[in-house]
Amino acid sequence: MRLLRRLDVVLIPVMTLVAAIAGTGLYFWQLDEHKALEQDKWVTKVENALSAGDFERNGIEALGHEIAGSAQFINHIQDTNDFARRSFLESHINYVLKQDRVAQLGSVDIYSLDSLFTLTATSIKADPFAQSVLSDDIYQTVFDTYILVSLGEEFCNSGYTYQALTGEIRYSFIGAYDPKLLPDDKQAMTRKERSLLVVDGPLTQLNHLFAEIADYAHITLEFHQRSNETPVQANIYSKQINNEFFDGTVVKVFGPSIEIELDISDGHYSAIKAQLATQMLTYMTGVVLSLLLIIHLIVKSKVLKPINGLLRDIKKGGLELRYFKRAKGNDEVSTLKNAYIDSLSKVKFEAEFDSLTKLANRVSFIRFVEQRSESYCNQHTYIVAWDVIDFRRVNDLHGQKIGDKALVTIATEIERFICMNQSGSGCGCSDYSISRYSSNTFYALINAESELSIRALMANFETALKAAARIDGVPLGLEFAQSIFPLYDETHRGLWQRGTEAALNKAKQIKNKRPLVYFDTRLLEEINRREEIEKILLTCCSNGDFELLYMPLIDANTYKIASVEVLVRCPPLQAMGIGPEEFIPAAERANMIGDIDTWVMDNALKTLHYLQRKVGYDGDISINISALELYNNEFIELICGACNKHEVSHDKVILEITETSYVKSTKDTIAIISGLRDLGFRVSLDDFGTGFTSINQLLSYPVDELKVDKSFVERIGTEGSEERMLNSIISLGHNCDAKVVGEGVETGYQCRYLTELGCDYLQGYWFSKPLTYHEFSDFYNEDHLVDIKTKISELTIIRP
Repeated sequence: MRLLRRLDVVLIPVMTLVAAIAGTGLYFWQLDEHKALEQDKWVTKVENALSAGDFERNGIEALGHEIAGSAQFINHIQDTNDFARRSFLESHINYVLKQDRVAQLGSVDIYSLDSLFTLTATSIKADPFAQSVLSDDIYQTVFDTYILVSLGEEFCNSGYTYQALTGEIRYSFIGAYDPKLLPDDKQAMTRKERSLLVVDGPLTQLNHLFAEIADYAHITLEFHQRSNETPVQANIYSKQINNEFFDGTVVKVFGPSIEIELDISDGHYSAIKAQLATQMLTYMTGVVLSLLLIIHLIVKSKVLKPINGLLRDIKKGGLELRYFKRAKGNDEVSTLKNAYIDSLSKVKFEAEFDSLTKLANRVSFIRFVEQRSESYCNQHTYIVAWDVIDFRRVNDLHGQKIGDKALVTIATEIERFICMNQSGSGCGCSDYSISRYSSNTFYALINAESELSIRALMANFETALKAAARIDGVPLGLEFAQSIFPLYDETHRGLWQRGTEAALNKAKQIKNKRPLVYFDTRLLEEINRREEIEKILLTCCSNGDFELLYMPLIDANTYKIASVEVLVRCPPLQAMGIGPEEFIPAAERANMIGDIDTWVMDNALKTLHYLQRKVGYDGDISINISALELYNNEFIELICGACNKHEVSHDKVILEITETSYVKSTKDTIAIISGLRDLGFRVSLDDFGTGFTSINQLLSYPVDELKVDKSFVERIGTEGSEERMLNSIISLGHNCDAKVVGEGVETGYQCRYLTELGCDYLQGYWFSKPLTYHEFSDFYNEDHLVDIKTKISELTIIRP
């Protein structure tokens, strides 16, 4: 159900959004359709009313022609002052108006005026003796017609549609008639002495429409006379007008001589808007719920049900392939299950086996050995290991591709050897019993009858392994360190990893004979000692339980203190007889050397600051750093921060590195050395002569100082070529623009000898042992070196 919930979390907002967008679009579409229908309805009503108005106008005009052609009207206009004739005309008019065909026209008014614009007869005269009056709504139009006739302008008859003051739409027909000539006679059209006949009647259909629209609050009709400039079309037509000041629709319907403006505001659609909104909300809600239900049913039946079946298989089988059977179907879930099995096979292999040699990797081999250790099948079980000594040389000489081929060949030979041996002794060989434990180290778990037999077996296999280590028939000349760990021994339980590693390291130190080491009690004691050292170092690093001693460096010319070397001591270990030559490598192996170096640098620079302020010391300070710091990209920032903290100038700090680490340096470590020198620090090469530093290295990556190893100094005065060797080392240093320091000076003869060879600085017990801070302060203030200089000047150097 978690999938459905997550599906709902996605689908509900998405479908709601889509439904909202679709519903909104559909709402506006239907609203526009309704508006169009509503607009068409009212426009049609207006057009129909205008069409009916045409018939009504024609009826009014026909009534006017009927009255004008009657004998009563003709007799009357011959003598408008004759009362009898007027009475006959009015009687005739009222008679005609009572006819059904005329009554359908509505309340029609008829007026007769003589040539002096005197109303002589009318149909709306309530009292026979009352004065006849022309309607105010048509008075101006009739008077304009009278002026036109009186001026002799051509005129026969005309019609005029207007809106009365009461709001009623009416039509007036006006004709001019001569008592002696026919109306369509051209001479009659310009005669001035003509009488006027006015027939005024309502346009009933238009008035009904205006009355109907009056019931609608948001619909209005406006009547307009069309201007004379507007061309009059015979047909009735409509046109929608854009009015930015009106919130709604404006349509003008044009008829003969008039136009009706239809205004429908948006407020007219309020009810339909609410109705449409309710319909759309109900409809879209139903659609969303229906779609969700359908999707749920489909997902449950077509997706979740097969997936749940697959999940049950996975829970039951876990990472064990034997619990899975490949699906035969072609559906997505079957494909997913088969893909899972394939991926599980691949992942399981990549997680448990080495990709290059196809042997078990370190993790799977450890798990296999732990399982064997907990079982009862450990009798005469051993862990054997091989380490290819200096395998890096193969990669450097032949390339990584050849190196990989060599590893595959070694792995194949080890696997063949182990499998043949185990099958010959009646034991099985598991896929996990042989491992590429690290880059050039191989472990295997085998059974043997005794220590002697396993030793003999390993000795015989070493020869075969060396012979097999060839590429394209060319032997690589590899050397192997071998170790044996007795897994069955209960006293060594839980120590097989550290024990095998310690035995291999011991084997790699063996020279000039077969490098095979069997783990025994002696190695166990070494492991325990190393663990004890690491525990004490861990405590000391946490508490800062170290101390610094200071070893002066003497200027060979002035016999003044030129610099002081900082030496770290660990009092708890020193009480056990363990010095820095043993606990520094242990700290490097345990990754604690960084904490020690940080403590040494911080306290050494703090001491230098105190010496400068309180004692007046103006020399330099030399700090030994671990080779591992050359691989630390943050070391430069660390040493610069310490100098800034204690206000020590960079040029007062000399950083000592061993020649061995200098030889093994890479481009990155050389970049750190160069960076330190660029910042003003000086770099000293310690124990020079014990490594294999080339002249090219010194020229390409120069240092500021060479410290001749004390092993050369110790042999001064003995037979041999030390003088030539020392002279060469000192010359080499000077040629590389480096100062040379003679270490381990313990006699006056050695001091005088090195001085004459050109050493720049001297250091050793002949001048001073390592001193505490207060001892060094006293030593610096008191001139102890004057007598030494005198004694040395009296010595005679005997050269071979």
